[in-house]
Amino acid sequence: RPASIPFLLALICASYCTADSGVDNRNHHGIKIVSHPSSNAGEGVKEVSRSEAGTMCSMCSRSGTTLLPNNRPLPGLPGLTCEYLQEYDVGLKPSDSPECIGLLDLFENRCCDLSAFPESYECETTIRSSLFHDSYDPTVRPVQTMNTPHGTMRGVDVWTVITFVTLRSLDIKSSTLEIYVAIDLTWNDPRLRWDFNQTNCAPTVTVRANPSIEETEIWVPSLDLRSRASSAQDLPNSLATVRSDGTVSWMRLGPLNAICSFVGLPRMPFDDLGCRLYFGDNDMNTVVNYKLVDLGNNLTKGFQYYPILNQSYTEYNQIREKTRTDYNLEYSENEFHLDLYFGRANRHYITFSIFPSIIFTMMSFGQFAVDVQSGERLSFSITIVLITVAQSIITADILPVCNEMIWLNFFNLVSMIFTLLGILETLLALWFFTVAGRKQEKEKEVEKDDEELHNLVSNDTGSDPNLEEEDVNSGEGQNDEFTPVTQRETRITNNEDDDMTKQKKTWKDLKIVRTFTQRPKTPEEVVDRIDFLCLIFLPIAYTLFIVIMFAANERWGEDPSWA
Repeated sequence: RPASIPFLLALICASYCTADSGVDNRNHHGIKIVSHPSSNAGEGVKEVSRSEAGTMCSMCSRSGTTLLPNNRPLPGLPGLTCEYLQEYDVGLKPSDSPECIGLLDLFENRCCDLSAFPESYECETTIRSSLFHDSYDPTVRPVQTMNTPHGTMRGVDVWTVITFVTLRSLDIKSSTLEIYVAIDLTWNDPRLRWDFNQTNCAPTVTVRANPSIEETEIWVPSLDLRSRASSAQDLPNSLATVRSDGTVSWMRLGPLNAICSFVGLPRMPFDDLGCRLYFGDNDMNTVVNYKLVDLGNNLTKGFQYYPILNQSYTEYNQIREKTRTDYNLEYSENEFHLDLYFGRANRHYITFSIFPSIIFTMMSFGQFAVDVQSGERLSFSITIVLITVAQSIITADILPVCNEMIWLNFFNLVSMIFTLLGILETLLALWFFTVAGRKQEKEKEVEKDDEELHNLVSNDTGSDPNLEEEDVNSGEGQNDEFTPVTQRETRITNNEDDDMTKQKKTWKDLKIVRTFTQRPKTPEEVVDRIDFLCLIFLPIAYTLFIVIMFAANERWGEDPSWA
């Protein structure tokens, strides 16, 4: 027989028992097995060792029939027979253990000779007719006396397991979260017990269960989501399973829409978005205790992830290691909360929002290398600003409208400010050239007026222009014979001076040094100096801003308190 058969049996039993949401959590062949509540409500299931148990589990002891050793209960495992199952799995468990009860419910109809018993549907019909008579009232809670560590009290213990299946939507603008979950509730109703015998020969029966009194056959807990946009009572209806000891198992699967006070959002898009879901009894019953089943992790009691379904190509993914469950009050089990965290696919935001903002802001600094009097510089600056504004509008569409400063919002805002500084410098430079140009025109007009006034004064004093011209020509004629030699000597001297200047050029002659040591003399030099300073310091300042923002994103903003 294959060695994997015990493992597969444990897996089947684990799946079956987990669906019924019991109390204890045991390990069988490496598989977590969750058992059922005891028929003695409030006492729970007591761990029974083999030495404490009087007898071991027998496949057909409950029905009082004989074992069919060669039957194969699972067609997918042809090597598994009822004899092997009894010897190596069922027979190893105490007869009063919940694992024994679960295995009997699974394999009794397949491994025991029930030919003398009525058909299963006849058994269930008989049981239902005896259970649901005029005395059963679904509005009455099955409150029983319980022995607890705090004393004897009355109440109803509802063992609770919430299974997270998938995330359907997460809307940060409306602060809502929609998830697909399975809510599994198990409790004990002593009014639904029966003795398993040849007449009541069904170990379980199915009944209608519904939050609506008019549509249900049994009492059901009114567990609901307190922070809800849609009620858990609106989940699709499903049948409940009732065992012979009065244990009721009811599981519903469907969407749950919650209103969230998100934490982590200020660090968007590097956030781990958290949402706390509050659960409690819809009727505010203090006698109904929702026991979170221990599934192997004390931090996530009563919660598990659906193991098969893993979403891909989604914006958000579950961060399972941050999931937490706990009761709202230490001394009360009437209410509990579930903390879910989701990691954002930040690569999308980096690629289509952050990176373009950095590129366009850096490109805007290139305007300082263009002549300020050129029309292309102003056009380039305005184009960059328009692109940045359009990028901010696209980003704002995915951000919530709130007073809190979000990391992505602040990053885009400062990037736009750096871009606006560039265009502001260009406008100031154009204004400076306009003012300087007007001043130069006025100075030229004054010089022209002075020249005209000088000519008038010369004419009034009676000087002979022709005589002055002869004197000038006479002087020029005297120097004609020396002109070629003088010009040649001058050129030689200038070349020697240039060579000496090149040889004597030091670090003080660098443009960046002259920018800080020499005083500009013309408007062009002033604007060139400002452009040069902006071209150096603005990119450096923006680079430092980027480094600081990425280094501080984990400590950015304050989260609202869930307390």
